Amino acid sequence: MNNEVKFELVCRGFHNASITGLDVAIQRPIIATCSKEDSTIRLWNYITGQCELAREYYVLEDKAVRNQARPLITIAMHPSGYQLAASFIDKIQIHHILHDGLRKLKSIDLRNCNLIKYSKGGNYFFAVEKSTITVFNAYTFVELHKIVVNTPRVFSL
Repeated sequence: MNNEVKFELVCRGFHNASITGLDVAIQRPIIATCSKEDSTIRLWNYITGQCELAREYYVLEDKAVRNQARPLITIAMHPSGYQLAASFIDKIQIHHILHDGLRKLKSIDLRNCNLIKYSKGGNYFFAVEKSTITVFNAYTFVELHKIVVNTPRVFSL
């Protein structure tokens, strides 16, 4: 009698906590997810059901206090699927999505943006920080416009 347990791995890589950000590329079969609690970004191929890329972000290298340092807030993906914006507690980072990883392209000094979104055509992206909406050119990263909402409210998805 063979007591060997057989299993087939359906998906590789999962978040260790709840998913707090999700975006889909229009031109590629990619879904980006992030988790604020485990401070990871994962890129999924929704045709194959595989996690193709996972990246972990921590401020502190000491594993004993690492759970207290959760810098990642949310993400947004360019409609082309080749650019990813990630909001952290101290900045926004724009990354190129490559075959084997994420390459940092630009850092923008905006703190605690709880919502980032690209326009439908991908020409602009918007960052919301408390009651201020900042509009950027998605290719030159120049700040184009700042909108201050008079009623104090927090934007979120």
